[in-house]
Amino acid sequence: MRFFYLAAACLFMYFSRGDQPYALAVWLFWIFLLRYFRMSQPLIGYLIAVPVMAVPVYFSSLGMVLLPKAQLLLYSLVVSFISLIPFLLDRMFYRELPRSICFLFFPSLMVSLYYLYSFSGNGTWGNPAYALSGDKFLLQLASLTGIWGFIFMSGLFASIFNFFWESGFEFKQAQMPILIFLVLYFLIYSYGALRLRYASVPERAVQAAALTPTLQQRSDLKKTLLLLRSGNTMEGVQIEILQQIMAGIFENLLEKSDQMAGVGADLVAWSEGSVILFESDKEHLLSKACDLAKSKHIYLGLAVIVVSESALKTENKKNPGFRNILILINSEGRIAIEHQKARLVAGLEAPFFNQGNGVFQFHDTSEGRVSAAICYEMIFPNYIRKAGKLETEILLAPSSDWKNVRNIHYRMAVLRAVENGFSILRPTSDGITAAVDPYGRIMGQVDYFVSNTFNMITILPVERVNTLYTAIGDWLAWMCLIFSAALISITLFRKHV
Repeated sequence: MRFFYLAAACLFMYFSRGDQPYALAVWLFWIFLLRYFRMSQPLIGYLIAVPVMAVPVYFSSLGMVLLPKAQLLLYSLVVSFISLIPFLLDRMFYRELPRSICFLFFPSLMVSLYYLYSFSGNGTWGNPAYALSGDKFLLQLASLTGIWGFIFMSGLFASIFNFFWESGFEFKQAQMPILIFLVLYFLIYSYGALRLRYASVPERAVQAAALTPTLQQRSDLKKTLLLLRSGNTMEGVQIEILQQIMAGIFENLLEKSDQMAGVGADLVAWSEGSVILFESDKEHLLSKACDLAKSKHIYLGLAVIVVSESALKTENKKNPGFRNILILINSEGRIAIEHQKARLVAGLEAPFFNQGNGVFQFHDTSEGRVSAAICYEMIFPNYIRKAGKLETEILLAPSSDWKNVRNIHYRMAVLRAVENGFSILRPTSDGITAAVDPYGRIMGQVDYFVSNTFNMITILPVERVNTLYTAIGDWLAWMCLIFSAALISITLFRKHV
């Protein structure tokens, strides 16, 4: 029977991952996998489960994790090996714990694992919280606990359900844990409903526009970047042609920015890496953007890739000189923020781009305080919390995705808005462009692969909503770490006394 539970866990794990994970699949996956482990010998059960659970990781990662199949298989085994550690520890120590608190052990282990994993280069990639936060009322939990509250509640449900299962489904045997869960869930849901019901009406708003390059322009950008990254020697004529193509895209985006200003936009932002600027052209082209911002009295966010002269030299492969930056030009035509991407995607960006210092900048506009983050940085909650600590009201988050990750990356941005109580403007190439308010409500949305237009203009509330998560941070994760470590230490000490 235990292998039936393992098979069921395998099936539900597949649906709990991917670009559009299902919340119900997370709840069921953990229930059945926990049941399998508690019916198995610890080490044997773990060694069997690792390769089995690597299967849904592999298939759900196809098209999302851009690795060759052999490396993707290894990646899947590593993910399975790590993610099953809480189940193994639960099996080893659960029965040694007092019955009154044993059901809290597993959820604490799950939170601890994902919290520690968030400090890796992958941040919260693959975190089940993004599947569990779809309900608008439950979503508000992020303002208190960050994403860790979602993991804790799902783990608590799996643990209590198994507690009930082991009690022969006799309610009297498990009534206290069940009541604790129901009361906690009711309080969380009520908090979310009340938070939205009594959400303050913002006194200010900005008409915001998000621009992305066309499909042909995106194709030209990708080809140019591949040529520059190839390390092949290029003639001066080739470089001049590339400069002309990029200058043409820049001019086109400026023209569209002008059009957006003409229909009332106060803030215009471009998607990540909308154009490649050669260092020799940068000052000249930026002066045109500054002139436009000043003449139209708008704020202009230019998300560009800057290529230094060293990037054109084949012998300089360790420091190629690419910089992924967002330049915010204020309504007076001056550069107010120049944010360089500090969290780089391993394999895709890290070998080619210079890393930013990770220090957030802000600019106080007439519409509100603005900060900036770029794409992959959004999967690191503790990093984005720095912007919240600066009392940011609007976070510009230009991004560039691909079809198989557009939904999950979009969900991450929504959670960051609720965690920190600011609005987000997220212009995105090959993904979902969105404007999100501090409560996670969608003010505007355009799917690059579905919509007839690549651009968006909407009214974005300008409001700073104070949150417990911004003030205290990962308090729940730390409590779970301490609680888990304490129970394991006490149990081991008792065994050796």
